[in-house]
Amino acid sequence: MRSLIITDCPSLDILVIPGGKGRFDAMHNVKIKEFILRQSKQAHYIASVCTGALILAETGLLQGKRATTYHAAFEELRAYQAIVEQTKVVHDGNIITAAGVTSGLELGFYLLKLLFGSIVAKQVAEKIEYTIDIDAL
Repeated sequence: MRSLIITDCPSLDILVIPGGKGRFDAMHNVKIKEFILRQSKQAHYIASVCTGALILAETGLLQGKRATTYHAAFEELRAYQAIVEQTKVVHDGNIITAAGVTSGLELGFYLLKLLFGSIVAKQVAEKIEYTIDIDAL
């Protein structure tokens, strides 16, 4: 059986780009950048967590857009002409960025709220015993 490669991926509704140490290689990987740009044309949402925003920035998708990332990477993100906001989740167009690693939870709740409404997002938060003001997201 043939291994799947990134070009085999169908159009996605949501693409989430993670951060971390692997982002340095991903930021300069032409196939990854082309994949993200291709998906950004039809995806409902392109999202990032933590320094994954810098991978998006490298594609040019954050130029002139409001975004957030891990607090220690704010200046690096600004260098890509992104408008950096110091908050947990930022939504600009079809791009949603979340700050540091734990903000991935807020990103998840934000996406639940967008896709299924506040009630479902609140129910999920209650089930996992996570305290969050869904309406403030």
